[in-house]
Amino acid sequence: MGTVEWTPSPADGTGTFVMRTSTALYPFDVVGDPEAAGAVAALGVGEVSLAASYHAVRAVTPRHPRHRIVTAQRSAVYYAPDAPTWSGRYLQPSRAEGKGVRDSFGPALDELRAAGLGVNAWVVLAHCCGTGGEQAASHVTNAFGDSYPWALCIARPEVVEYAATLAGEIVGRFAPDGVELEACGWYGFDHLSAHDKVHAEQLSAAERYLLSVCFCEACAGLYRAGGIDLRHLREVVTGSLRDGDGRPGPNGSIGSVGAEDEIRERLGGDLADALLGVRLAAADRMRRAVVSAVRAAARGRSMFLWLHAQGARHGVGGNVGVDPSEALADVDGLLYGVPADSPAVIAEAASVALELSGRRVGIVVDVLGAKDDGGARLAEMVGDARDAGATDLHLYHAGLASAEGRRILAGLVDGFGS
Repeated sequence: MGTVEWTPSPADGTGTFVMRTSTALYPFDVVGDPEAAGAVAALGVGEVSLAASYHAVRAVTPRHPRHRIVTAQRSAVYYAPDAPTWSGRYLQPSRAEGKGVRDSFGPALDELRAAGLGVNAWVVLAHCCGTGGEQAASHVTNAFGDSYPWALCIARPEVVEYAATLAGEIVGRFAPDGVELEACGWYGFDHLSAHDKVHAEQLSAAERYLLSVCFCEACAGLYRAGGIDLRHLREVVTGSLRDGDGRPGPNGSIGSVGAEDEIRERLGGDLADALLGVRLAAADRMRRAVVSAVRAAARGRSMFLWLHAQGARHGVGGNVGVDPSEALADVDGLLYGVPADSPAVIAEAASVALELSGRRVGIVVDVLGAKDDGGARLAEMVGDARDAGATDLHLYHAGLASAEGRRILAGLVDGFGS
């Protein structure tokens, strides 16, 4: 895809950055509830991250007048995909079904905008439960040959094509104010499934990473091209996992910075570095293909493009591991999860953003299940991130939050710019 000129719009129309706040919503939180959009606007946020494509989910809708639980058994898009666009493609999006769910993105977007809110299209890519479920070759396959039907392998051209086409279609169809790319990079072992029987104490953070390394045919070709002996890599990975003692890493997270030394110990420094380099290059190619498609679909219209990211470069998942300098050359802003990423990570990304015109660094804070401290701990973490250079606060999730969660959310919004 060719390069497309791109000018992100400043937050206040003058080129001066201001603190911005946003919250996440599903379209079915809005459609069928005439009070939803106004109630979200009353929280004080300026924008909404509205899911346009999403993985399988069981969601509570605590204040919706027509339903309480929405269940999606597979990944889906909340609009009608364009048949000619997808005709003949190996991977195709599924259309969400159900009353108040099917084709709900467009109507929800219109209602939120009518309430004075900006709307960013929230697009989930490589985390894909059921899309192309019959095409197992497109899934991540670990060193033991186990296939992950929830994770698309981004080294495969049909997956990159799927992701770029999906993101471009959403932007071209709905002209959102911005786009949030989730799982725009490597997805792997971790996955919240129904009746999941995997717990953090069973696997260290490094082991979870090793279980996320893909050995499909496309990845095998990348490893060989990168000078990696495929048989040796497989033997080292499987041997390490068989011999592992299951030491839990920090928070059991694949992306934990503390896991890097353990990964190097298990693989050997040279092999670990070579593997990371190949995987980062594949993620860069996938991200750039998606970004190019989004910008082309925008047809020169000013629109902000976010990437959900994490500080650990080897990290996988919805928040993908990135080098801030590389990623911010492509996208307009990086969103880091707090407290998973520290103020030091935020500060590093913010320093890169300051050197580039129009770039921002935001944080995503989960208000669900907040401790019984009235949100004080969350407010402290938000303040630390803001002091480290965060310019934007994204709050998860106004649709899922209880009344107390919404009160905490509104308090964080109120305090962020003060």
